[in-house]
Amino acid sequence: MGNKANNSNSANNGGRKTGPNPTVEELKQKAADAAAGAKGGGCGGGGPAQGGSRPVILMKGGAVRSAVEDAEKALVQDPIPSVFQRGGRLVRAGQLKGRTAGGDIVFIPGPVELTPAGIRDEMARVADFLRWDVRKDAWVPGHPTGLIADTLMSRVGRWSFDALLSVINCPTLRSDLSILDRPGFDRQTGIYLMASSIQLPAAVHSPTRADAEQALGLLKELVSEAAFDTAASRSVVLSGMISATIRAALDTVPLHAISGPKAGTGKSYLVDMIATLVTGESAVVVPAGGTLEETVKRLDTALIEGRLIVSLDNLNGVLKSDTLCTALTQDMLQVRVLGASRTVTVPNAAVFFATGNNLTVGGDLPRRTVLAYLDTGLERPETRVFASDPKARVKADRGAYIGAIMTIIRWYHRAGRPNAVGLPGFDAWSTLVRSALIELGEADPCDSMRELSVEEPDTADVRAFIEAWRAADPAVGQPKLVKEIVEIASTSDPQGGLCWPELHDVLVAVAGEVRGGRTIDPHRLGGWLRDHHRQTVGGWRIEKSARLARAGVAKWFLARPGAEEAERAQGNEDEDLFS
Repeated sequence: MGNKANNSNSANNGGRKTGPNPTVEELKQKAADAAAGAKGGGCGGGGPAQGGSRPVILMKGGAVRSAVEDAEKALVQDPIPSVFQRGGRLVRAGQLKGRTAGGDIVFIPGPVELTPAGIRDEMARVADFLRWDVRKDAWVPGHPTGLIADTLMSRVGRWSFDALLSVINCPTLRSDLSILDRPGFDRQTGIYLMASSIQLPAAVHSPTRADAEQALGLLKELVSEAAFDTAASRSVVLSGMISATIRAALDTVPLHAISGPKAGTGKSYLVDMIATLVTGESAVVVPAGGTLEETVKRLDTALIEGRLIVSLDNLNGVLKSDTLCTALTQDMLQVRVLGASRTVTVPNAAVFFATGNNLTVGGDLPRRTVLAYLDTGLERPETRVFASDPKARVKADRGAYIGAIMTIIRWYHRAGRPNAVGLPGFDAWSTLVRSALIELGEADPCDSMRELSVEEPDTADVRAFIEAWRAADPAVGQPKLVKEIVEIASTSDPQGGLCWPELHDVLVAVAGEVRGGRTIDPHRLGGWLRDHHRQTVGGWRIEKSARLARAGVAKWFLARPGAEEAERAQGNEDEDLFS
C-alpha cells in the first residue's frame, strides 16, 4: 500500500517524491504557465497565449474520465458553440452532398456527423491539452487522445451539448414570428444559421397590407408562366414557398404534391425553385427504389441527414406511407438507420414535396396533402418556351423573395390574423400560411385536399369490392370466411370463364399474389378486410362477425350502418363452428 501511494505521488509530480499531492487546479495552473512559457500559445490554434482564459486539460494515466468531462465542459461553454447533438450523434453545422433530379451534385446546409478525429480537432480548438514529457520532466502541449474522443462520443444520452434542430443558410422566422437573421446558433429555436450575404428589405420589420400585397405580387410573378389548372393549385405552390422558408415557425406542414398528365409540365422545376429559395440549390431528391415502397423507406435517411426539403420526385402509382404520414404530423421521429438494425430519434424540420404524373395518394395521406396540378394542354409540354427563368431569379436575389415571404406573414400576424381558419393536425400552418393567402385574395390551397378525399384510391377499391360482392352474392349479409369469398370470386361458368369477373378483378387488385399473376392470396385479402373494417362507402360497409371473432374465427359480411340486418346476421351465424 505504501509503495502504491509513493508511486502515485511520483506520477502526479513528474517523478519527484515531494510528499502530498497538489490539487488538480494547482497542477493545471503550473502546467499552463509552463506551456505558455515554453511554446507561447495553446496546442489547438497555434495562436498567442490568452492570459489563462483557455481551459487547460491534463492528460495523464488513469484520469481519462476527468479529461473527458473537462473537454465536454470546454466545448459546451465555448462562446461560439460548434458541437451539437442530434439523433444520438455529435454533429457540427456544415454542408451535405446530394444529387438533384437532374443528376447534378450539390451541397446544401445540414448537420455533419463528427468523426473521432473531428471531435479531437474541436477539443483542441477550445482548450489547451497538456501531457507529461518524461524526458523534459515537464508538462508540454499535446493533442487530445483518441481515447478521450471515443469516450466522449460513447456517452449518448448523457451529453450536455445543445440539441440541433436544423442548419440553414437564409434568415427565417421563429415561432413567435421574430426574425432570425444573426449567423450562428440560436438557442431559442435550436437552429444554426450559416453566414451569408442575404439582405432583407426594410418592409419586413413593420409591414403594412400594401407591403404584403406587393410582396405577394412578387411571389406570383415567379409562377406566372406555370400551367396551373386552378387558382387553388397556384395557392399550393405559393404555400410551399412560404412554408419552406418559415418552417421554424410551424410545428407541422402538409405534404405539398405537384402532379400533371405527363412529363415536362414543370413539376420538378417548381420544387427546385422552392429549394433554391431555401438552400440556394436545387432540391436533393430521395433516391428511387425498385418500388414505390422502397423509395418511401429511404425517407429515414433524409430525416437523419436533417434535410430542409425532402423531395419524392417522379413517383408512379399510389403514394401510401405510414412513415410519411407520421413525418407530416410529428416534430420528433423514430427512424431506422439504413443498413443497421437500430433506430434513432431525430427532430423533424423538413417540408415534404412529391411529384409524379397523375399522382394519387392513398391511406391517410389525402387529409395530409395539398395538391397542385399542372396541365399545359400540349402534346409535348417540354417544348414550351418561357420568357424568364424563375429559379435563376431566385438564386440571384434570395433576400428579396425571402423578405417578401416574411412581409406577408408578419403583416398577417401583426394584423391579428383576421378570418383565420384552422385545420386539425396542421393548425399553425392553416391559421398562418393558408389564412394569409386567403386574406390576400388567393384561393384556398385546401380545396385540393377536399378533391383528394373524394378521389382516394383506397375508397375506390372498397367501393368496387362492395359493389362487386353484392352483385355476385345475394347473401352478402351472411358472414363468410375469406376462403368462401375467394371461392365465389373464382367460380367458373360452363364455358370455363369466370362467373363474377368484376369481383375477381377487385380481389386480385387488392390481394393478388406478391409474385404477380391472377391468383388471390387469402392471407393478404384477410389483412385488407381488417384494414377496411367498418369503412362506409355508398351506404354499405365491411363488417366482421363479433361473436365468431371471440372464438378466433374471422367471418365477413356487408351491412348498412345501423341496419337491422347487421344484428340479424350476428344472430344467424354457423353454430357448427362451436360444436
